[in-house]
Amino acid sequence: PVFAVMGETGAGKSAFIKALGGRDFQFREEPKVGDDVYSCMKNITWYIANLNGEDIHIIDTPCFNDNSLSDADILKMLVDSLAAMYRSHKHLNGLLYIHDITEVRMKASEIKNLNLFQKLCGEQSFGNIVLVTNKW
Repeated sequence: PVFAVMGETGAGKSAFIKALGGRDFQFREEPKVGDDVYSCMKNITWYIANLNGEDIHIIDTPCFNDNSLSDADILKMLVDSLAAMYRSHKHLNGLLYIHDITEVRMKASEIKNLNLFQKLCGEQSFGNIVLVTNKW
């Protein structure tokens, strides 16, 4: 299975992947977890984790509303990566949207991101989208 992980900068996407035991698909390194307000993710990175004896492919995505990349650049990267994945006969099985539980409300940018992703995936995919709260 293939899952994409999305969320705002600082929500804990990379920490979540690291907690799953994810390793970079190419270099076998753990995800780099940031400790400041700047996003670590500048590219889409593929990770692999083994859960209950099954390999899970995880796509870590840069954040929309990023401090160094435009939303258009991030969207192009995401679309290009998903298109390449489909050409290689892999399919996205779901989306994990990471939300920092210490934020009592979803920001307008997060709602915009979810709406954008809904438009990209279509209503038939809503059952495969999970909101994950982090930083308990």
